[in-house]
Amino acid sequence: MFPNSVSIPRSQKDSGRSFPSDIDTSSNLEVKPLSSASYEGGVNRRRPHWNSVITRNCAEVLVYFPQAPSGIYTIHPIPGTPVEVYCDMDYDGGGWTVIQRRGAPLERGVVRQDFAQGWSAYEKGFGSAEQDYWIGLTNIAAMTRMEDSELVFDLVDWDDEVRFASYKVFQVSNSADDYRLTTGGYVGNAGDGFFAQNNATFSTKDNDKTLNVGNCASLYPGGWWFTKCHSSNINGNYAAEGSNGVAEYAQGITWSRWKGYYHSLKQAQMQIRSKSYKPFW
Repeated sequence: MFPNSVSIPRSQKDSGRSFPSDIDTSSNLEVKPLSSASYEGGVNRRRPHWNSVITRNCAEVLVYFPQAPSGIYTIHPIPGTPVEVYCDMDYDGGGWTVIQRRGAPLERGVVRQDFAQGWSAYEKGFGSAEQDYWIGLTNIAAMTRMEDSELVFDLVDWDDEVRFASYKVFQVSNSADDYRLTTGGYVGNAGDGFFAQNNATFSTKDNDKTLNVGNCASLYPGGWWFTKCHSSNINGNYAAEGSNGVAEYAQGITWSRWKGYYHSLKQAQMQIRSKSYKPFW
């Protein structure tokens, strides 16, 4: 997922997760795409004939083209509303839609995406699929309500240690219910840093749903499913240059069950997949 980053074997599902060493932006495969082939470093980047097939998520991409590589695709979680995402086609059979990413190495001249956004931005989404981004609550709700979904967090600290946390249940309700979170079924080696957020509604600095329990969205940066207040928040502030991840209490990209509240992670991402998807093994 992240260029020039740490990598461990993808087969080590139970001991850790890996981040691919390159983003194939050349394969910007829209899901009604292209037909051609390009070669980078001797690797054949095939581009299929999909005859205007529209897909709702990355798992559906593999249904139509089982050999599709990891890369940036255009999907349509909401009919008529295309969105660019990174699809992880390698881990555990592929078909994972990356809905959030932090810490992608920056290209020259690119400013790191600010996640201290308001309600409207978190609803619609922001950032770039080539760098850091948030896909948007409306898209997350659409994908997780159409089918039962599972979620994986990929986490990397400043010593390049990789951990993961997966959840067998992940669903986000609609705007009328303030994008309420339902999650559970933790498996991983990062610690269950998402357990406290179950049944929480989403909050941002300008639309704080936690006013009765501590004004969490006003105290801590980034939109999140705050309760009283959080055991994780990977939409917090990115660590300051040269800090080696040291952060003020609960202000950073936080996963408390692994690194506590005074460490801001180097890289983090969330990716989801329909539980009905069957890998082509």
